[in-house]
Amino acid sequence: MAGLLAAAVTARAGGPGSTGANGLKLSAAARPESMGGAFTGLADDLNALFWNPAGLALLHSAQVSVMHASYVADTGYEMLAAGLPLGPLGTVGAAASFLNYGSFPKVSGGTSGLLGSLAPADIFVVTGWGLALPPVFGLDRIRAGVNVKLTFQQLSYATQSGLAFTGGLLWDTPLEGLRAGTVVDNAGTLVNIGGLLPLAWQVGAAYSRQVVPDWKATATADTKVQVDTSFHGGLGLEVTAHNLVAVRGGWRGGGAEGGPTFGLGAGYPVVALNRELRLQLDYALAAHGLLGSAQRAQLTVGWGAAILKPMGPLAIAGDWEVARLNWTGPGPAYRVEVRPEAEAEWVQLTDRPQADVSYAATGLPPAKYRFRVSVADPARPAWRGASRESEWTVLPPPLPPLELRIVPDGLDNKLAWKAGAGPAYHVYAVAGGDPEPLQVTERPTPGTEYSLKGLPPGEYTFVVSSADPKRPGWKGPQSNETRLVLEPPKVEAGLEALKNVQKNLGKILFENDRDLINLESDAVLAVVADVLQRFPQFTVRVEGHTDNHGGRDHNRKLSQARAEAVVRYLVEKKGVDGSRLGAKGFGDARPISDNGTEEGRAENRRVEFIVNNL
Repeated sequence: MAGLLAAAVTARAGGPGSTGANGLKLSAAARPESMGGAFTGLADDLNALFWNPAGLALLHSAQVSVMHASYVADTGYEMLAAGLPLGPLGTVGAAASFLNYGSFPKVSGGTSGLLGSLAPADIFVVTGWGLALPPVFGLDRIRAGVNVKLTFQQLSYATQSGLAFTGGLLWDTPLEGLRAGTVVDNAGTLVNIGGLLPLAWQVGAAYSRQVVPDWKATATADTKVQVDTSFHGGLGLEVTAHNLVAVRGGWRGGGAEGGPTFGLGAGYPVVALNRELRLQLDYALAAHGLLGSAQRAQLTVGWGAAILKPMGPLAIAGDWEVARLNWTGPGPAYRVEVRPEAEAEWVQLTDRPQADVSYAATGLPPAKYRFRVSVADPARPAWRGASRESEWTVLPPPLPPLELRIVPDGLDNKLAWKAGAGPAYHVYAVAGGDPEPLQVTERPTPGTEYSLKGLPPGEYTFVVSSADPKRPGWKGPQSNETRLVLEPPKVEAGLEALKNVQKNLGKILFENDRDLINLESDAVLAVVADVLQRFPQFTVRVEGHTDNHGGRDHNRKLSQARAEAVVRYLVEKKGVDGSRLGAKGFGDARPISDNGTEEGRAENRRVEFIVNNL
């Protein structure tokens, strides 16, 4: 872009030219002329037929345009053009223009009188085609186009004609808003007398940016190398407000014929014949040095889909993760939006899906949604035509057939299940006649085991249902139920638990040479109390033991006091029935390890729980 700017600013004409059909050099459009003739990289309307036929592929609606130019020295220029999008086949365009040089007196070298007058004129007939390349290897960023021009030049008694070909490319660069283009223009010869047409090579760029909401600025730069001159260039700027009013300006390099350019544009959508029509009026004023200035006025009418015709009903179908939207309508393009039930803002899912198609909305978390499909206009991002709305609930994943089983695990049971992939699950346990379910766990992981602590023995119905992490109280409609019986734990498990509680959790600790229980021993005694509550048939003797340090009588009294302290703790702190408990201190009389080592003495300082009645 910077290189084009430099070339355009310093461009100059190399002479009047030596090729035929020089009328091909004149601009046949108001908007490009008002931007200094820098339109090769922009080419986003019907004028692309003359400047860069690749831009025809950017047309989203059929257009017809007429132009009148009051050129220098009483020269007039008239033009009629039309373009028609053909969907995936691209866009075709055609135009006819008439360049009138005015009337000149006709004289002969052999006579002294006038022989009448001359009215020389040029007629140009143009056909063009633009196409977006297929989306492979990044080619979808490129558009290509060609046009064919047939020229007729009427002089005195002779007419000469020529056939010219133009090919162009447009590239949407990775930098958002920057487009580049190139054109080889007027490749051909005069048919009658031979000689070249004004062959030229053009390169241009355009950069568009949204300045503020609904205000858009576009800067353009072109440079052109022509066979019969050196090179020309141009700069342009266009500022558009609300896609209705445009102010344009530029500078066209060209030596004595170059100079500033200026233009205005006004467009407005109207409704006629059940279609949306857009009327666009453009005006250009361009300086031509000593030759004066030229004015151009151009009217373009574009018409799109029959937007007043109601769209077909918006039908939605799908499964737990996909909402598939189907609709019918006249086109040209649609916008699909969605919003969750609890939110007010619409979120756009797609920009321009085609008419009469199906669109799959995926990746939506489970919730109730409202979908909207509306007619859209690519030229007006904020505009919305006729629309249809419908509701759909995206469900969590369905649960496969569920395998539930009880796995005995010591004092407790575990509920094991296998389930498919899903966001989350709830597990409920329903007792025999209890109408209120007890939630066992909030979101277990599928395929794991879950401990059923706190459920007394009995018959239960276990329910595993789909869940939504974003809605804690919500229970999905898909669930599986299984009736299972929780058996009471076996006596052997209780005996084993009492025997190994200190081995697994740590010994009961006391203050040095005292019967005061340390607080960190509460976890051990809590498990002991739990076992005693589960097995009300147990009567237990709490035995205290010490090492051989100290006198025998002292050790016996200390171990007795410590055993009684454990009984009091279980009764007063844990609610165990005291009639089921007894205490006995043995001092150092029953060692289980060698008192000759520190490790052995630590083993001998202990509290044991002995079940008396088993």
